[in-house]
Amino acid sequence: QPAQSYDVLYRILPDASTPEAVATYQDPNYVVFMLHSMGEFLGERSADSWNYVSTNAQGEAEVYIQLQETDSRFWDAMDKTTYDVMYALAGDAPLEYQHNNPDGSFTWKNSPPDNIRNQGLVHEAGTLWMGDDPLTSVTACNGQMHRYHNVYGLGSMLFPRPGSWNPTLTGVAQSFALADELCATQQDNGEVVAIDDEVDWYLEMGAILRHACETESPMPLFSKVKGAPGFRAAEMGPTVSREPGKRWQRLALMLGLPEDAQLLEIQDAFLDAIGQEPHPPIMVDPAIAPCKQNKWEGDQVDMTKIPAPILHDGDGGRYFQTAGAIMVRTPPGVPVPEDAY
Repeated sequence: QPAQSYDVLYRILPDASTPEAVATYQDPNYVVFMLHSMGEFLGERSADSWNYVSTNAQGEAEVYIQLQETDSRFWDAMDKTTYDVMYALAGDAPLEYQHNNPDGSFTWKNSPPDNIRNQGLVHEAGTLWMGDDPLTSVTACNGQMHRYHNVYGLGSMLFPRPGSWNPTLTGVAQSFALADELCATQQDNGEVVAIDDEVDWYLEMGAILRHACETESPMPLFSKVKGAPGFRAAEMGPTVSREPGKRWQRLALMLGLPEDAQLLEIQDAFLDAIGQEPHPPIMVDPAIAPCKQNKWEGDQVDMTKIPAPILHDGDGGRYFQTAGAIMVRTPPGVPVPEDAY
């Protein structure tokens, strides 16, 4: 019975389904077929391609698509196939077709609509093609920008084509691979040591970190923190290395600078960043952002699950981001505050 499948409908139907549509799916007098057809415009690694992404004066993304003759023929064939599948499923039963109205509502009629095409683009791919040659690609195979060495991109933007309706798992695997690579970079040069034994977030982690800092030892990566299964913890802040000529390499790595960058060079990098125009914020649709899908809501929220330590005896609690560096500049015309925090 449709009414008994209410929770299932919300789990398996696309996000585009409106409450009105879900109500229709549950009408016991109808059997509803919802057919979604998705095609793909293939990218071209050439200047002859007029399919590209740009930004307007407001910093908003604009997509330019120019259909080729083969694209149009394929789209026509895809529309015909959609109807053929529907007729095969319905058999001799009478049909009603959904017609979308300008105000967002819809009605049902005995005749098919004039157009079933949606002009929207979803699951875009290929905007930042990966490859080894900077002349024919934007990023390296690990997502690192050829031009900006401390900037990485992950997800279907790197893929020449999606390969599936929603290549989320591929993007997730890519994220794990990059994290392992960056961590291995430090481990390979002896700057990180993995601690696989269980450690306690109460004072024990703090004692190990303090000892590592005072002795200029490799920074510990805690693989198993008491009471925090599935989490890892590490301190990769502005600590120093004992390797000759590379004392500040850990901080340099975060800024995309050479390992042998000196403190004045790092300072100049910060000062240069302050003088640059900030990038406008970009809101990412949660449907294509795995980090936004991995979340806690309501009673699930429990900050004690995160392996934040009590570093010193007498600390008021388990703190997050207590030694962060936040760089801001005063807007024009606004008085500079006298207090410093």
